[in-house]
Amino acid sequence: MRLAVTKAFPIGRIGLIGIIFYTPAFSAPSDLGAWKKAQPILEKYCFDCHDAETKKGKFDLQNLAPDFLGSEPAASWIEVMDSLNLSEMPPEDKPQPLAEERSFVSTWIAGELRQARKMANATGGRALLRRLTRVEYENTVKDILGVVFEPKQNPLTLLPPDGSMDGFDKVSQGLMLDPSLMESYFDIARIVADRAVQLGDPPVPTIRSRLEYEEYETGLTPRSIHRSLSRDKKLSPDGTGVITVQDSFRTFGQLKHPFNDEMVPVSGKYAIRFRAGTDPGESGKPVLIKLSRNGTGNIFYGEIPGTLEEPSEHEVIMDLDAKGGGELGMSLVERPEIGGLNRYERHFDTLARTLSTEGKMKEAGFVKARLNAEGNYGMGRSDLNMLNLGKHPKLYLDYIEIEGPLYEDWPPKSVAMLLPSGLDPSLETSGYLTEVIASFLAKAYRRPVTAEEMGLVLKVAQAEWAARDSFEAGLKAAIITALCSPSFLYLLEPSQDKKPRPLTDYELASRLSYFLWSSSPDEELASAAANGTLRSNIKEHASLALRSERSEALVHGFASQWLKVAEFNRFTPDRNSYKRFYENQFEGINEDLNEEPLAFFREILRSNGDLRDFLDSDWTMANKRLAEWYGLQEGIAEGENFVRVGFPAQTQRGGILGMGAVHKWGSDGSRTKPVDRGKYVLDVLFNDPPHPPPPNAGEVEPNVQGKNLTVRERLEQHRQIESCANCHSRLDPYGLALENFNVVGLWRDFQDGENRWWGQNEESRIQVGGSLPNGSAFKDFLEYKQILRGMENRFFRGFSEKLFTYAFSRAPEPVDRGIIDEMVTALQQSGGKLESAVLAIVGSDAFQSK
Repeated sequence: MRLAVTKAFPIGRIGLIGIIFYTPAFSAPSDLGAWKKAQPILEKYCFDCHDAETKKGKFDLQNLAPDFLGSEPAASWIEVMDSLNLSEMPPEDKPQPLAEERSFVSTWIAGELRQARKMANATGGRALLRRLTRVEYENTVKDILGVVFEPKQNPLTLLPPDGSMDGFDKVSQGLMLDPSLMESYFDIARIVADRAVQLGDPPVPTIRSRLEYEEYETGLTPRSIHRSLSRDKKLSPDGTGVITVQDSFRTFGQLKHPFNDEMVPVSGKYAIRFRAGTDPGESGKPVLIKLSRNGTGNIFYGEIPGTLEEPSEHEVIMDLDAKGGGELGMSLVERPEIGGLNRYERHFDTLARTLSTEGKMKEAGFVKARLNAEGNYGMGRSDLNMLNLGKHPKLYLDYIEIEGPLYEDWPPKSVAMLLPSGLDPSLETSGYLTEVIASFLAKAYRRPVTAEEMGLVLKVAQAEWAARDSFEAGLKAAIITALCSPSFLYLLEPSQDKKPRPLTDYELASRLSYFLWSSSPDEELASAAANGTLRSNIKEHASLALRSERSEALVHGFASQWLKVAEFNRFTPDRNSYKRFYENQFEGINEDLNEEPLAFFREILRSNGDLRDFLDSDWTMANKRLAEWYGLQEGIAEGENFVRVGFPAQTQRGGILGMGAVHKWGSDGSRTKPVDRGKYVLDVLFNDPPHPPPPNAGEVEPNVQGKNLTVRERLEQHRQIESCANCHSRLDPYGLALENFNVVGLWRDFQDGENRWWGQNEESRIQVGGSLPNGSAFKDFLEYKQILRGMENRFFRGFSEKLFTYAFSRAPEPVDRGIIDEMVTALQQSGGKLESAVLAIVGSDAFQSK
């Protein structure tokens, strides 16, 4: 962006309009006086070698125009910035700029480069043509056809990842349609058509297969299975099941389906049921069990209420991939080290071989003789090892069964959606096919179809019907043709005029539904578009859309990308440093931590709560396991479902920065990284990410000169590097304030991690006090949160810019300042209600115009 008009630095391509509309709301750090301040610094230290006459290294800085959109001048300015940051220029024998002078010029250049990138991607305030994202494709197919994709047979796995810009995968410039994608779209459309048009019996019948374990103990099965089960299992007192203290239960390939003699004949939904009970033994601790399958993982993991005397029945319904294992396995998670005779044998066998190697053949012979005399106990347990089993935890299992594939309805819902009058031979007419295709195309294209469009699809369908002598084949061909059409794959808003125009009601319905639902309009929106009442009631429709279950798309679309949920697992916590994270009782805690921010946003969405709770709150969303992880009072949450739980006064939690997933993100698995945590705060909460670091800036060392320095101490050393000081002075306070949270989000008062024993002493005590760049001082995390809460207007603006990008599929531009201001005002006046920002968007002329 051009900042001033001078003789040596003409305005160039960006023009005055960029200056007139520029405001700090869009993250550019400079103002109209910045260039005037930078000029004398460059002249004082650089022009001696790089003026128009000298041009040392063929570099003329005196006449370098501040044209950051031009590739050549931008590259030159990058070279200037890097040289200043790395102190490579001026040469050592020349006068050196002060640190603040270097910082000012390099920061100005970085800000202009960032603003230039935004201007280069600017659309003039208009929405660009874009295709559906993978998620939008899947949602749309589900909503217009009722088709639910099978595992590994969906757009998320069959299509390449969508391009991401400005933090979201919905930005138009990242969603062009590469011709190479068309083959993938055809393959997916064929899958959709095959699943949608199923007019006969189910291709694979639903079968229930059960394995009763007591039958194996009575010797009704092959001896090998009987002997395996008998190792440390025995019949329950009433003879209805089997009890074990150590070994696992397997299904031994006995759960079969007649379709292809496999437990899971085709990928789909299945019900897995079992009847079991546990006994904690002398420990009194809760007994954890797991039911698993190779290729699927844990089907069930946790406690069950059943006992040995009163077992309980359990059912899990889930999608299973046919490519997984052919049997199920159940076991105690924590099993006692009883020691089998296999180990006994291995000990004496190893001893005998060692003695033989040492030439002690006589001694080796005695060992072998003893082993042979005591017999081969490979398939059993010695009396010694089986003593005192009563003190160990026990697992009782009556049966395991699997039922599937399950069908919600048959014929599937898609048939009823496609064929409103049903189908029998009398209806297989050209007229009925035309009626069915016309109804489907209106949903697929999200508007009335033209006669030409109808004729094209109908022609393909009739040709396929004639070629295969099958009405069903013709209907499938119509679906495939429609799903590969630009009218389905693109969100089309055609315009022949460069001037803005009002969207049609059908276009407006699609823009609203893909904003809030990531899918096509429902019948109510389509009806409002058809009768011309949508525009005048747009805010009422938006409010209803937010309360619909389909607004869950905002959670997994907007919130997930805004909060960087997909990046929470970028590092794995070190097992040695954070053993609690891997304890059996916390199996699944990683998924719980990742889910908490989404559940938090969902609760605010559903209750129309206060967005400022992301800055600080007296509540969060948790299930039983996460509540225990955070050390909240027992009983505050039960089971796997997330519920709203309150914090005590002066809590160490509260807001997004009290959530463990954020601290996993801001760590490398072994140590915390305050710089990254500071980046998260600035980017996510304020949409004000820092400039990229200079080249070769380096990482903060994990250890310096063999000393156990805290992260704060190492950052202080890092800031001694002049080129690093400026950025870190802005970043570090935001991240260091979070140092009381370790790599896995637990509170700590002393340094931990990095696989070393720090000890609890004053040298390792966490110090979090500091001052933010605006001068606000804090002594602990509580005061830090209070300061953030006081920055609500900055947060509202950052949030509004993020939501704007998601809604319009483009980043805000200077001409959008008015909409952003309206969103911020709406949030202020409503007390931070998410709905107020949404209504400000949908009610704007920009949202309703092309």
